[in-house]
Amino acid sequence: MRDKGAAHDIPYAAQAGSVYWSDLVKKAETALGTEGPIFLNVLAPCHRGWHFDQADSVKVGKLSVDTCFRPPYEVENGEYRLNRKPREKKPVSEWLELCGER
Repeated sequence: MRDKGAAHDIPYAAQAGSVYWSDLVKKAETALGTEGPIFLNVLAPCHRGWHFDQADSVKVGKLSVDTCFRPPYEVENGEYRLNRKPREKKPVSEWLELCGER
């Protein structure tokens, strides 16, 4: 799919999560090797700000992808790629329930 409007038509834009380290490293390397402006949005779960148990950090990060709330994607020269599609999409309420008030 071609998306002319993604990030103001810059050469590279991507979204990644800290729990999928190899995907994040690959996107950072691509971003650093791209001429011109880039945008890299990285989701890093924060147990203090989002009010979940620190032991659930990886679970919260993975659920953000499995619910498609924060899907990892790239837009390179206008070409859109979804980098991870969950086998079974979970309801976003599962992610939101983990990130509630204690």
